[in-house]
Amino acid sequence: MLKVFVTVALGLLSTAHAKDPWVHIEYGAANVESGQTVVGPGTRLRLEVAQARLDELASTHARVIFYVNDLDPQMTERAGNALLAYATQKGYKNVEIRALAGNFLSMDLPLTDSAALHNPPGNLFDAGERTLATFQRLADQSRTGLDVVSSVKLLTSAAAAFPSITDLGTADFYTRPDGKKVEKPARRYHFAPKRDLSGSRSDPDQGKVCPVIFKSIGGH
Repeated sequence: MLKVFVTVALGLLSTAHAKDPWVHIEYGAANVESGQTVVGPGTRLRLEVAQARLDELASTHARVIFYVNDLDPQMTERAGNALLAYATQKGYKNVEIRALAGNFLSMDLPLTDSAALHNPPGNLFDAGERTLATFQRLADQSRTGLDVVSSVKLLTSAAAAFPSITDLGTADFYTRPDGKKVEKPARRYHFAPKRDLSGSRSDPDQGKVCPVIFKSIGGH
């Protein structure tokens, strides 16, 4: 069982009833490909995708709760620690990082404002249209839907066939946490939610979701 590390709060504004946070989740954030990509102890994780998204959200929202998810509990927690270190280095005082280990194919999911999945492993697409249903399930837990970046051509065909999927064009090569680039032409896709979440509050503590929580140090 993972030990929950809760650091001193830095960033959640001065009042408990401040504006609701923007809640985001990066699925597969540690990107260990079910253990195939190993980043040994003492080696810095390269979380460029998550860092770029955190930069964007921290600069545009008063409060941010940022979930990192992956299969392996230790790597997911390590990714949370690495992202916390990055947020602290950048001086963000409005960010909370939550490490949520588990298989997004079957786990309980938080309700969020935005969601993303970058460079999912190829074998995830072996299920064909059921893979699209999986992505749609993730999108339906996000107010704004799900961004997917992948080189798999199934998504290009799906974007042409389904109005809820939009092809947003080419994406940069993905850098894995071990520093290697996935040098395959990739595209960015958006899955719109098929249910109306406009009246729902993104509740990071709902249901059975039990993340490891990291908060920036310092602040008010």
